Amino acid sequence: MARAASCRYHIPDMANDFTGKSPEALKDAAASVLEEAAARLHSILAELAGRVQPFPGFMGMTSLQAIELDPAVSTDGDRGCVVVLPSGEICGLDLAVISGAGIESHVDYVEQFIELDLSPEEYIRYAVAATDALSRQLR
Repeated sequence: MARAASCRYHIPDMANDFTGKSPEALKDAAASVLEEAAARLHSILAELAGRVQPFPGFMGMTSLQAIELDPAVSTDGDRGCVVVLPSGEICGLDLAVISGAGIESHVDYVEQFIELDLSPEEYIRYAVAATDALSRQLR
């Protein structure tokens, strides 16, 4: 007889907490868990990012410290360039190239960080990517 595989996410003590609950109540409970997980990941990212010294420059630049994130699973819509900052914040990065006055080979960059409106699920995907990227920097 084959044994059922154990699920590492199974918590027997909580099994009865949801007995008799409506589907809407269960969906709300799941949403609450995702929000709590996202908040905890936010705190972990701040701690991890604070330990990365020196924080790497974006695309080799010395004036802009950020690590580009690429979540393993696609997210809802095109977010453009998403980065984690030395503070542990996850945001969008808009980098504009401005040519220098009178000098053909001289260019400057103007960066703008954009607050992203991420669902907890999207935030968790990016936070996992950020955790991996920051952990690699600490090795």
